[in-house]
Amino acid sequence: MNGRRGTRLGLALLVVAVLVAAVVVAALSRRSGREPAAAPTTTTTPAPSASTGAPGSTGGTPGTTGGAGGTQAAASAPACPQRPHPVRVTGTRRDALHVAEPSSDTTYDLRGLRSVAFPDQTLYPLSFGDVRHGRPTGPAAQGLCIIGGTVVGQQPRSLTWRQVKRSYDGDGLRVQAGGRYVVEGLRVDNVEDGISPFGDGFVGRGLYFTYIRDDCIENDAISGGVVADSLLDGCSMGLSERPSKGFQPTPPPAGETFTLDGVLLRLEPMPRDDAPDGLGNGQLFKWSPWANRLVLRNSVFLVERVSMNGRRSMRFPAGTTAENVTLVWTGPGSYPAPVPPGVRVTKDRSVWDATRSAWLTRHGYPVR
Repeated sequence: MNGRRGTRLGLALLVVAVLVAAVVVAALSRRSGREPAAAPTTTTTPAPSASTGAPGSTGGTPGTTGGAGGTQAAASAPACPQRPHPVRVTGTRRDALHVAEPSSDTTYDLRGLRSVAFPDQTLYPLSFGDVRHGRPTGPAAQGLCIIGGTVVGQQPRSLTWRQVKRSYDGDGLRVQAGGRYVVEGLRVDNVEDGISPFGDGFVGRGLYFTYIRDDCIENDAISGGVVADSLLDGCSMGLSERPSKGFQPTPPPAGETFTLDGVLLRLEPMPRDDAPDGLGNGQLFKWSPWANRLVLRNSVFLVERVSMNGRRSMRFPAGTTAENVTLVWTGPGSYPAPVPPGVRVTKDRSVWDATRSAWLTRHGYPVR
C-alpha cells in the first residue's frame, strides 16, 4: 500500500509541476509582446445579405451611439432587408439619385444599382434628405434604411489631392435622417469623400470603400453614431469631425459618441503635389473642439507614412477609449505619436493583410 501511495503522490506532484510551468510560460509570452497567432477579430451577428456588386452579407457588429452601452446600437438598428415593400433602384445610373424627403421607416434597396455619375453629372451621386451648411432643410426621416449601392468615380486616379478637393468636393453618399438610421453594404470607389451622415443615430454596417481621395467618413456636422464591420481600404483621411466652412457648430450633447467597432481602416498614400515624392496621406482622425468622444473597439488600422499635416496630427483625439485595437505602422522607427490604452502598435504588415483577406472572404468579395 505504501508503494502505491508513493506512486500516486509522485504523479500528482508531476501534474502540479506541469500546470505551474504552463502558467509561467503563458505569462512570459504575454509580457514579451509576442504577436498573436491571428489578427484581432470581432464577433458578428449574422444579418441578411446586402451585397454590392459581389455576393456576400454584412454582420451587425456591436457598436454604440449616444454614449449607451457598446453592444446595442448596431445590433438593435432596423433589420433593413426584412422590411416589407422596399423601394428598389437598379441598373447603371449616370445621373444623381436624389430623394429630397425620404419616407420614415422605409428601406431603399440599392443592391442592383451602380452609379457612374461622379463627378461629371453630380458630386452627390446618392443623396437622401437635404442639408445646407450642415443643417437639415426639411423633415428628417425616422428609421431610414439604405442597403447596397455601388458608386464608382470616373475622374482620373492620377489627379492630386488638391485637384480633387478643388474641383470634385462631394460625397459617395450623403444622408440626412433622424432616430436610428442604417446604411448597410455600401460600396464606394474613387470619390472625394466616402459618406457624409447628418443626424444623430447613424449606423453604418458592412461598408466597403476604396481609394477615397479625402475623408472616408466625413462627419463634419458632428453626428453621433457607429460604423461597424466595415473595410475602409484606402483613405486619404479616416474619420473627420471638423466642421466645414459655413457650418455653425455647437458642442455635441453630453455623452454623445462616435464609435468604430470591427472597422479595418487603411491610410493610402495618393498623388499629392506638395509631397517630395508625389505621394502622401492625411491622418486617421481629423478632430475639432466640437467633436464627439471617440470610441474604438475590435479594429485594425494601417498607417504607412507620416501625415502630410505633421506628426502632431497623428495623435488620437483626447478622451479616446479603445479596446482590442491594433495599429499597424510600417513607416520608419516607432509610430510618431502616443496611443491610448487599448491600442497595440505593431510593424507586422501581415496582421493587416490577414484581417483584410478574412473580411473580403466573409463578405463575398475577391481577395486581391
